[in-house]
Amino acid sequence: MRRWLRALLCIGLALSAVVRAQTTAAADAPIRVGLLAELAPFHVWPAGGRPGGYDVDLLDRLARDTGLRFELRRYGQWDQLAEALAGGEVQLVTATAYTAERARWLAFTRPYMVLPQGFVGRRGITSVASAPDLAGR
Repeated sequence: MRRWLRALLCIGLALSAVVRAQTTAAADAPIRVGLLAELAPFHVWPAGGRPGGYDVDLLDRLARDTGLRFELRRYGQWDQLAEALAGGEVQLVTATAYTAERARWLAFTRPYMVLPQGFVGRRGITSVASAPDLAGR
């Protein structure tokens, strides 16, 4: 009976060590974030330059406050980014417009910011975006 208990204890300790190692490895892995090269003011990443923008600042702050690590990946067009997300190349995408079609395959979080928007310009400017994101303006 003692041998059984000792064997079970050894197996339990070994399994616990394996689970702990896997959990630690998963926790140490960076979260892969896909960013569009040009989605001002949320993210702007010139070719050969450094990423910047509101979302990049938020991710930097989140990394400092939580110890999470983010690996940023640059994409030139939404279709490329959506393909990377669907294929598992990236795990997180920020500043993505909510549409019924996207909601079928994306898990949206609540918005972190909601602001009233307006357009102020010269009297001759009549091209005012009606989209909630001001059509990228």
